[in-house]
Amino acid sequence: MKNLKTKLKAIKLPILLWILVAALSACDMTYIDRNNDDSSNEGSRTITEDERDEYEKTGRFLKIINLPLNTQIKNVVSVEVANSASTIASLNENDVIRILKEAGGSCTVYLPLVYEDDNSEFTETGSFFTAFSIHVDAVTSYTVNLSDKLIVSFVEGRGSLDINDLHNENGGGSVITDDEKEEYEKTGRFLKITNLPLNTQIKKYHHSHANQCQYQQQDYLI
Repeated sequence: MKNLKTKLKAIKLPILLWILVAALSACDMTYIDRNNDDSSNEGSRTITEDERDEYEKTGRFLKIINLPLNTQIKNVVSVEVANSASTIASLNENDVIRILKEAGGSCTVYLPLVYEDDNSEFTETGSFFTAFSIHVDAVTSYTVNLSDKLIVSFVEGRGSLDINDLHNENGGGSVITDDEKEEYEKTGRFLKITNLPLNTQIKKYHHSHANQCQYQQQDYLI
C-alpha cells in the first residue's frame, strides 16, 4: 500500500508541472523595460536627426535653435503667435515638445502649435508676432512678449528662430583694442566699470515689461 501511494505521488508531480507550464504559455505576457520608460519625461521627447527631418516635413511648430543644452520641457512656460489684432496660435498641449541635442553643445526645440480657437493644427503662412517664455535655469531665461513685436516668418505653420538673434537686437557688445578704448574714452558717453572678471560677457534678452532688451547674466550695465 505504501509503495502504491509513492507511485501515485510520482505520477502527480509531472502532471502538475505540465499543467503549470500550459497555464503560463496561455498567458499574454509583456516584458516592460523600466529603463526605457518615458513616463518621467512626459510631454517632451529627445529626437534623432532622422526624426527631426521627418517632423520638419509634417509638423506645425515654432523651431528655436541654439538654446542651452540643458533646456527641458518644464523650462517652457508659454508660447504665442499673433497677427496685428490678436493671438491666433499657442502651444499644443496634446502634442509633445521635441528636443534635438546638437553636436555643438546646444539644442533645438520644436514647440507644436495649434489655433487658439479650435485647437486644430496651425497652418498659416506669413509673418507673425511671436512671444514665448523659457526659463532654462536660475540665471538663464528667454522672455519675449507680444508687445516686443518680434516677427517670425511661418510657412504652412512652420516657423524658425535663432535664439542668438535676440542678443543682437537694439545694439550689441564687442571686445575692443587698447586703441579703440582710448578713442572711445575721448568721444563716447558711458559708465565705465573696471576690474571685472575676465570671463564677463554680454548677454541680452527681451525684458518682460518694456519694448527693449535688458542685460542679464553679467556684472555690469552699459
